[in-house]
Amino acid sequence: MRAECLFAGIRYELIKGSLDVDICDIVDDSRQVSPKAVFVCRRGAVTDGRKYIGDAISRGAAGIVITDDARDTGDAYAMGSSDETSCGVPEGLFVVKMYDIRHSMGRLCNNFWGYPSRKLTVIGVTGTKGKTTVTYMMKKVLETCGRKTGLIGTIEVDDCGSHVQSVNTTPGVVQLHRILHNMVSNGAKYCVMEVSSQGLMLGRVSGVDFDIGIYTNISPDHIGKDEHKTFEEYIRWKSTMFSMCRYAVVNMDDVYVPCICNGARMGDARKCSGVIGYGMNIRSKELYDKISEHMPVYDIPFSLYTGDRLAVACTGRTPGTECECVMPDGDRVPIHIDMPGLFNVYNALAVIAAGDALGLPRSSVPKALEETCVRGRMERAAMYRGAYVYIDYAHNPVSLENVLKTLRSYFAGKIFCVFGCGGNRAKSRRIGMGMVSGKMADLTIVTNDNPRFEDPEAIMDDIEDGLNAAGAEYIRIPDRKEAIRYGIVHAGAGDVVLLAGKGHETYQDVMGHRTHMDERELIGQILEEEDAGVICGRDN
Repeated sequence: MRAECLFAGIRYELIKGSLDVDICDIVDDSRQVSPKAVFVCRRGAVTDGRKYIGDAISRGAAGIVITDDARDTGDAYAMGSSDETSCGVPEGLFVVKMYDIRHSMGRLCNNFWGYPSRKLTVIGVTGTKGKTTVTYMMKKVLETCGRKTGLIGTIEVDDCGSHVQSVNTTPGVVQLHRILHNMVSNGAKYCVMEVSSQGLMLGRVSGVDFDIGIYTNISPDHIGKDEHKTFEEYIRWKSTMFSMCRYAVVNMDDVYVPCICNGARMGDARKCSGVIGYGMNIRSKELYDKISEHMPVYDIPFSLYTGDRLAVACTGRTPGTECECVMPDGDRVPIHIDMPGLFNVYNALAVIAAGDALGLPRSSVPKALEETCVRGRMERAAMYRGAYVYIDYAHNPVSLENVLKTLRSYFAGKIFCVFGCGGNRAKSRRIGMGMVSGKMADLTIVTNDNPRFEDPEAIMDDIEDGLNAAGAEYIRIPDRKEAIRYGIVHAGAGDVVLLAGKGHETYQDVMGHRTHMDERELIGQILEEEDAGVICGRDN
């Protein structure tokens, strides 16, 4: 591609060189620069891309794009004047300053990769809880219907050619468009992706054409120094996704759903074709009636899918849930989920509603939902002397409360809750999780999680503040393996040991270094060391 084609429709300033050159790639990580690639310098959360211009040039970059959000780093190539920018820049290399980064980055990527999201049916899922489970359910349903589907989310990226462990829930904008392009090249027709509030705020989904946006729920989370400043800001960024979708599928039982519907009405790129509600209780119908009164003003059709006849179900010794989804036309679709919890019923309802909007055969949905299993989401990892061991990603107070409440509804024995909290996150989350566990678990075992750049002991002190406020019984064991061991060996028949916070993760993050740590492996080691005579697995 000629470089001049890369900037079509974008407001930019050519600082040095000529755009009459060939380019072969776009990257925003200097370590990925190859000869004739364009290096995009963006401001990151920790550092600024301009610090790495020299490295990009040494690797053979054909051009440098400096975005208007970049800080003044004092680098030899920093933007100040054309003379300053030219300092040390080789002949034949161009330097461009690009404006309006939020929209321009997506356009830049689409110009290069040919609008890959328009060649896919893209389903985006956002919300505080449930994103991962909904994406896996949706992918399973689509593949059951014969649709080749890629996935982007917290656990992994599957471009229909390879599976790669994820770094962020929503990849950076350049990497995201590259993944979408790879999906198209690998024959995918659909893409299901988690869309985080950070991804929306930082413009990571800029230029993505969403066909359906699914909203699960929202609660106070991701508020702090390195995240959102306020809960209101968090809600506002979540709602922006629905200005980018043809259909909005929203949880009508969530108190903040009117904000999401406002986002659907504010779409400027194209008109929203419909808002689809789903829910379980009478309030969802009342709220539906209230909101739908205003929808005709915007010519946005509204429909509602409701859950009915909710019941606990067990397949063998695995607790699950049964329900029926009442469709807008009165048809009933049976739901059996091999995962416990009302929240998983909500996740299934969201998928059924989205599948209907996509025109998927209703007969294919129940079997797909029944077969869905998500790593680290209410995952039964082992049994030991009649006690159940579960792993769940619950890493905030609301999620932990939901999981503990669900386990309490299925099991009559004691609950041992093993968890820690991540560093570089709000202190209130730690105190809140301590209070929740203190009130709902019989014994809390406080341990280490991902301390990142914080003191692990200080993090555990914060958790203890919440436990003490709840008057809880707890023990503190910093070594996570030994904390898990304590819960397993002290649990009796009919008891439950919940390992919360890590879920699918297979690492521990300490001072920026990730070392391997998989709770499933730790459980296996513990059972072997205790001469348990059992192995990990859902069927034990």
